[in-house]
Amino acid sequence: MSKIPQNLYGNVWLFGTEDQSDTTCDWSSPATWPTNGDRLLTIAQALKSAGVSGSAVSILGNITLWKYFFADTLKLKDYKLFWVPNEDETNHQPNFNDFTPFGGWTQPSAKILDIGSACGVQFGKYYFE
Repeated sequence: MSKIPQNLYGNVWLFGTEDQSDTTCDWSSPATWPTNGDRLLTIAQALKSAGVSGSAVSILGNITLWKYFFADTLKLKDYKLFWVPNEDETNHQPNFNDFTPFGGWTQPSAKILDIGSACGVQFGKYYFE
């Protein structure tokens, strides 16, 4: 991967999900759970090697999806967490009071409070600490 100019990004948020169009990666198969953390860690490390600041590479996720795709891996805990709360665990308030630790994170760096769209443009309301 060639170097990525720093003026092209602010943050890079990573999360592995199942892409039906790509049959080479099956993130959701229980057989791949032990290696999914390795896959995502390799991508994060490749971004850092390409010049993306380590503090700009973050993981996007929540406890339910994390356990589904990554089981109990702690391999990405050194990256910042952009938390996407499950509907039943969010208070939609600008704080982390409703966060349940997972993946080695005891607190996220950011939280999605709400997501919406208008005229085909998606937008979100976020909280950062």
